[in-house]
Amino acid sequence: GRASMSPILDVFITLIHLGKNGLTELRERRIRLITYFQTALEKIAIKYGERLLDTGQKNTISFAVTLNRLGDENQEEVTRFGSMVFTRGISGSRVVSKRMSKTVAGTSFEGYGASYSNYHSHYITAACSIGITKEEIDILATRLEKCFAEAYSKILNKAVPANCEVRKK
Repeated sequence: GRASMSPILDVFITLIHLGKNGLTELRERRIRLITYFQTALEKIAIKYGERLLDTGQKNTISFAVTLNRLGDENQEEVTRFGSMVFTRGISGSRVVSKRMSKTVAGTSFEGYGASYSNYHSHYITAACSIGITKEEIDILATRLEKCFAEAYSKILNKAVPANCEVRKK
């Protein structure tokens, strides 16, 4: 194929620049921040009647929060939530609808984008990746909270919590 060398070169230069000690420090900082990251997501999930999904003990990078209160069958609202996340600059996360299906070359994929077909929940993913800082986690939590506040106030016709700001259109 015609794969580009650029990403490989970028990683190589970054690793050379960081050195063993720099890379080890970034990894250790990420490990120290895992609980803080999980707690930030869980607080938001609980506030909106959702839950932090158990992604397994061996997975300490990727986390997911359910989006079931958007509606069990409501594909449109789940997609809209994903759009809100994107427009607020939350990069790297992914919103997955349990009802998404795609047909590729005549083959139908149910639960497209999820780990497997017929997953029990809509969800949003977030990663506590290497290089993350406490300040970045706080920014993520603030932006994600605004998404939940806006989406859930519209869908559930309930008041937005006092400490949340809703963007007016």
